[in-house]
Parts: sequence; structure tokens; C-alpha cells
Amino acid sequence: VRFAPSHRRIACMPTPQHPTPHPHLLTTLGLGIIALAAYRFWRWGEGGGLDVSGEDAVDKKQRLEALRKKWDVEQAALKRRLVTRDLIQWWLGDRVQEQETEEKGGVQGRAKGRPLSLVGGVDISFLKDTDEALAALCICEFPSMKVLYEDYKKVRMVNPYIAGYLAFREVDSLVALYNDLKINAPSLIPDVILVDGNGILHPRGCGLASHFGVLIGKETIGVGKKLHLVDGLTRDKVEAKFKAELKKPEHKNRKFAMTLTGDSGKVLGCAVRTTTTGSRPIYVSIGHGVSLETAKNIVLACSVHRIPEQVRQAELRSRDKIRQGIFD
Repeated sequence: VRFAPSHRRIACMPTPQHPTPHPHLLTTLGLGIIALAAYRFWRWGEGGGLDVSGEDAVDKKQRLEALRKKWDVEQAALKRRLVTRDLIQWWLGDRVQEQETEEKGGVQGRAKGRPLSLVGGVDISFLKDTDEALAALCICEFPSMKVLYEDYKKVRMVNPYIAGYLAFREVDSLVALYNDLKINAPSLIPDVILVDGNGILHPRGCGLASHFGVLIGKETIGVGKKLHLVDGLTRDKVEAKFKAELKKPEHKNRKFAMTLTGDSGKVLGCAVRTTTTGSRPIYVSIGHGVSLETAKNIVLACSVHRIPEQVRQAELRSRDKIRQGIFD
């Protein structure tokens, strides 16, 4: 209800019909208003910036929908710039690649390509129950996996999380780390960057690894710890097929990769066993500027544990810094 200003003034004027309100009543009303304001402020903090009740919830839904539509357009534009083939033929120097070259009847001297020497890894670790996070970039020498460079950036996420649009929430901090690397240690710019996130294994074919790679113009590979359920892929079907592959004699005590094909017939990535004894795969996909075959081979060559060493080091070191109180 909208009240005229004079109406409000009249309501507080002492008249025989409207005596002055009792002081205790005014105090009670004032405390009530303060308590309501405090509650709404608390809800604002807990609910990601909006009270989830009444009109606020409607407004939030509308704003998120508008943001999603805007991001749809931006994501589609990035996808058009995405390259899913090898921009450079990388030579890993491992026995698997040598065997593959021989099996295809190639001459190793011609097929070697450029030696892979530096591989980066990025990860973002969150401070528990907050929007504060620490983005990390580690550069490792290949094939020794020695960490040659590490950098971190504290960030408060300002964009909301919307499923399928994670890149818009996290990519800015990764781009900032890469730009700092170009200024501070240009000789250590990596050949390829492994990203803790998906590439084309994504509802619209442009996850964090692809988004990041296109923005910085650098080869990237998506490394997912959990299966992204897209194009008919289901956890039960993929896990059952992977367990069946584990039992095959040719995969006993060996690293291997199983192709992930969607209902559309499109190859989306690989479920990869990165150790000789592990039973839980990681999910590798094209990020930008590499083929799936190259992405798979690089991840296998960089893995001592389940997670490729570059991403593993970025995660371990960033979490250690959080435990040490970097946000205190």
C-alpha cells in the first residue's frame, strides 16, 4: 500500500483521536524493525546475495535466466573458435608412442614432432563454506615432473554458480595467472596446460578447459574427476563398461583409456586409468588445440597417481596454503 507523506505525519501527531504512542511501544517497534533488517541481511549473506523468499526469489530467478542467456551467446562464440585437432605434433618420447608409430608403419624420425618439455596444471581450491578461493598454476618439467614454477591468486567469486556455466565463474582467475606468467617468467610458458575441469565433454561442448584455452590461445586438456552426464552418458553404464575393460587380459597391470561416445555418436572423451593398479578412472577431453589421442597420451605420460601431476601439485599446494592461513 502506498501512503502519502502527509498521511505518515498525521499518524504521529498528538490529537484527541490519535494520542501520542507510548514510548515502550515505539521501542518495541524499533527493535522489531532492526531485527527484521538483521534477519534479511543474514539471509542476503547465506543466500548468495538475495533473500530467497517472496519477490526476491522471483527477481533472482529472472536475473539468473538473463545471465544464462547472455552466457549462452558468449559460450557459442567461444565454441566457434575452438580447435579440436593438434595445432602442434608433440613428441612425448615414451615407449607407447614409439610402438604406435611403428604399428602405423611410420618412420619415427619423421613422426616425432616437437619434444614436449613443459606442462602446466591449474586448479581452484575453495575456502570451506565461502565464495573465497585460491587459484593455482603449476608448471612442471617433462618428463621429470619437477615443479619449476608456481603461482596463486586469491579470488572471491562474484558470478553465481549455474550448472553448465562453471567457466564464467572461475576462468578469470586462471587467465590472470597465465597473464602473470607471461610477464614474470616467459621462458616457462608451457606447451600444454591440464585443467581441472572438462573440455568438450560438456552440455554445449565448451567447458572450462575449452573456454580457458580459447581465451588465452593455448593448448589445453580437460581433466575431470567426475563424469559429466551429457549426451546420454550415465554413471552406471560408463562404470559397468569400465569395470569390464579392467578385466580384460590386455589391460591387466596397465594404464589404458576407454572412449566415451554419446547417444549422438559423437566421441566426447575418454575414461582413463592413469595407474597400473587403479580402478577409478578420470575423464579426459579435448580442451583446445589438441586431438583426443594427444590429450590421452599426454595425461597418461604425466600421471604417477590418479590425477596428472601438474593438476595434482596445483591442488595439493593451494590447499596447503589455505591450511596455512592465507585467507587469515
